[in-house]
Amino acid sequence: MLLMLVVLVLLLVLISGRNQEVPVVLTLFCLIPLAITPGLLFMSIFFFDDPNAGWGAYAAFFAVNSYPFLILAAMFWSFRLYRQGRHGWAWVPPAVFHGVNLCFLVWLFVN
Repeated sequence: MLLMLVVLVLLLVLISGRNQEVPVVLTLFCLIPLAITPGLLFMSIFFFDDPNAGWGAYAAFFAVNSYPFLILAAMFWSFRLYRQGRHGWAWVPPAVFHGVNLCFLVWLFVN
């Protein structure tokens, strides 16, 4: 699954490089939050360490594993905002995920 995600990201960068409607800098800014995804996917398998883990473990597992798709949806939303002429607002959706990643890293290293 991670390999398919990497291939999809590379294709998106190549397509946006040819299509000059959206700057490459915005594309890369949108894709930077995906750097934390392998660590999240690896950590999500440990949700099932508790033999009595119920539906909460499954819900957390699917929520964490859907994170890359949320990033890609925000990237397409950002591209749409940019094409509509809202250049300043196009940077907001990826900035939200940068904030989420920073909060996660602070939580990870403080605890």
